[in-house]
Amino acid sequence: MPELRSRSVKDAVVEKVADAVGVHEDDHPADGSTRVGAAAPVSKLPTVLQFPVVAVLSLVLSSLGYALLGAVTEGDLAAVARSTENSQDVAILTGWRVLILAIGWFGNFDSYDIAALNILSHGPCLYLLVTFYDVSATSALSALVVDALATSLPFQLLRPVASAHAASGDTPNQEIVADPAIQVYTASLSAVIYGATLLGALKTFLPRVLVIYFASIKTLLPAYEATWTTVAPAAALAGLAARVFVFTPFAATPKKDEDTALYQFDPAEATLAQTVAHNFWGYTAKAKVGISRTVVVAFITFVDTYLQCTKVVEGVEPEGAQIYALVWAAAALFSSIGLGLVGRT
Repeated sequence: MPELRSRSVKDAVVEKVADAVGVHEDDHPADGSTRVGAAAPVSKLPTVLQFPVVAVLSLVLSSLGYALLGAVTEGDLAAVARSTENSQDVAILTGWRVLILAIGWFGNFDSYDIAALNILSHGPCLYLLVTFYDVSATSALSALVVDALATSLPFQLLRPVASAHAASGDTPNQEIVADPAIQVYTASLSAVIYGATLLGALKTFLPRVLVIYFASIKTLLPAYEATWTTVAPAAALAGLAARVFVFTPFAATPKKDEDTALYQFDPAEATLAQTVAHNFWGYTAKAKVGISRTVVVAFITFVDTYLQCTKVVEGVEPEGAQIYALVWAAAALFSSIGLGLVGRT
């Protein structure tokens, strides 16, 4: 099963730092999740302390990773970045990062979910830097890896990987989730949707937006020369991440008792409050997973892209950042809808 990163590398890092946060191994996690090839980590920490540890560890890993990245790339990313002396901007970016971690933690995401979400939300700004600011693809990809690891490793330490991502024998709808052909098809479908959305924007209104609102942009030539080939790498990575974050948990959600009650709902006997609740959120458990993940990925993609452009990249005006972020949020929305239609069948 293709994943966002190597299990062996991730598990090796986990083993090095597990003792520092009070983690031991257990073959049977409390929530019933399973892992393949390794026992699931279970934290000795009190529940109330687990998220603070996740947040602090993630921020520390991110700081260390970017410090190392800056030294290795000789300031490639820093050359197009705004000054970090504004404490308000630093506080906003830090608070936003903690909020994403909170959404992931309290939304019961596992390490694969949060890594995929991080790629989908951080990728747009890095694509902008590589394509129009002459930042090397190696530097951008390295930054994406740092971000993904900084968010996923704390989750890996303190929460078992969901059976949907581990592709264990007891995974509901395993014949769909683990089928290689379906994996390739869904990732490709998502990639095509991302590519079509981005290419359509580049061929119509986006070049004008870049000229007007992105003062420090180095070149516009890639926008006018954009083809399926030039957007394919970014679209393929986004498609893979979208499959992991949206399709896999959606397809692996089984029918539940609440679904039966949903079909038996009688508006004639229900109260007004029950009728309103049914009309607003009267969906199957599977549909709720798909809808909630679609909302999360579109919302976080928009806000993260906007903040990265306005608070990190030099010379970007808020209006331009909003339009650019909307392109990627729309791609996330369209992709999730497409994956939902496939998973529904």
